Amino acid sequence: MLKFLLPNARGAFNPRKRKEPATNTNPTKRFKCKECNFAANNKANFVIHMRTHTGEKPYACDFEGCAHRCGHSGNLITHRLTHTGEKPYSCDFEGCGFVCTTKGGLAAHKRVHTGDRPFKCDMCEFASTTKSDLVKHKRKHTGERPFTCNFPMCGFASATSGGLRSHTASMHTQEGQARQKKAERRVELALQKAGYTQLAAGGIKPPRMHFKREMHVDFKCVGDIDGKFARVDFMLTTASGKLVALEVDESQHRFGYGSIGCDMKRMTKIYETLAIEGNSQLTFLRYNPDAYKVAGQTQKIKKADREEFLVEHLEQATRHDQALSIEYAYYDCSGASATMPMICDDPEFNVGLKEAVSRVGHFITL
Repeated sequence: MLKFLLPNARGAFNPRKRKEPATNTNPTKRFKCKECNFAANNKANFVIHMRTHTGEKPYACDFEGCAHRCGHSGNLITHRLTHTGEKPYSCDFEGCGFVCTTKGGLAAHKRVHTGDRPFKCDMCEFASTTKSDLVKHKRKHTGERPFTCNFPMCGFASATSGGLRSHTASMHTQEGQARQKKAERRVELALQKAGYTQLAAGGIKPPRMHFKREMHVDFKCVGDIDGKFARVDFMLTTASGKLVALEVDESQHRFGYGSIGCDMKRMTKIYETLAIEGNSQLTFLRYNPDAYKVAGQTQKIKKADREEFLVEHLEQATRHDQALSIEYAYYDCSGASATMPMICDDPEFNVGLKEAVSRVGHFITL
């Protein structure tokens, strides 16, 4: 093979040096986060990641009246499109008019056409079109709830940011509180129509055919010295003399006392407190006034019909021989013949309390 020689600056001839392709001599990721498992080769990417821990958001929107800030310049560019209305990415599948603001959003959308689900769970058969959906799904296995409510004395935590937003809107805004009171007011009127009388004062157990609103149950007598207590929406005594804690659980209580585990402890402490005061029997009747599903199908039952059934069921709800019983009315369930709601499948649901649970509420036969 002939080697072409070129003169160098001094007139000598040296073989031409071939430029070797660049190689990564150090494939190990040098920048490692001490707060989590993240690691990066690029310092800039590492700095951006650290802002998820520090909360630093150096990029601010310059549109008048907008207080949005973010930790990445690219996210700011995308955010500004919400002001301009521009959606530069459009789907090229025939007959589809989908447009969006990000390239990633378009890629995820196209999987609706192709059926591709590249993000697969390593714990079950779940697969999704986006990485974010897979991350949310995996929290069902791990029980992780990274989004916590920052309102004082509220222990709510959610697996998704949307769940936290819904909780905040439902529990910590005037509009949300008004919606709750409206649902409770409907139940109050239904009880009065059925012959129940409201009490303004008195002990924990009302007389027969009477009820108390927002019953305060103090936990000091069961060893809680921190002044903690619970409020029960309706504490009532039926015509047969049985005590029922009727609670109105908007949205199936998804945004309630922090977690299902917390709710289990709350009900247990309420029962223990009542038992100490001489009430040996208690039925929790958890009534959902909002949407629910049977075998994945939304049930369309008018609220007036639900409330009528609820009042009629009060006597039946207290016919159990056991000291504590828990009934869920109009909660999601796996099928028409299911005896317990799907909430009992949650890993945090107390195994011992499952024996006290039953499902009630009429439904549409599939």
